[in-house]
Amino acid sequence: MKKTIKEDKERIIIKEEFINDNTLLEYVKEDNNVIIGIRYIESPIGGIKENILVRIKKEDFTDIHNFFKIDSQKSTIAIFNAKEDGYQLTKVYDIEEHSLVSEEFMDIVYNKKFPKQPLDKHLVLRK
Repeated sequence: MKKTIKEDKERIIIKEEFINDNTLLEYVKEDNNVIIGIRYIESPIGGIKENILVRIKKEDFTDIHNFFKIDSQKSTIAIFNAKEDGYQLTKVYDIEEHSLVSEEFMDIVYNKKFPKQPLDKHLVLRK
């Protein structure tokens, strides 16, 4: 989130969608990048929180489905980086807990949540 309400209102939101009642997925343009983040209310006292998931180049935004996947139950987000032969899994975000899954368990969580899109042993999703 920005430091002031005015700065926050000046953001250029390309797209936003509700994942559930307390989770808003936002695609925000900033310079030549698109920032993909999650906004949610942690508690009435704590207010709105924001987690930045990934920054991608503006020109890669058209291929966002290759860098960013949400499971069918809308409980997990998988985030990838481009490689020559596919897409490398870099982060797994737990939507219900609003936190990143530990790197040691990324592959296990990914395979459970995305069984129809398997990764190879190097955590690469082949093209």
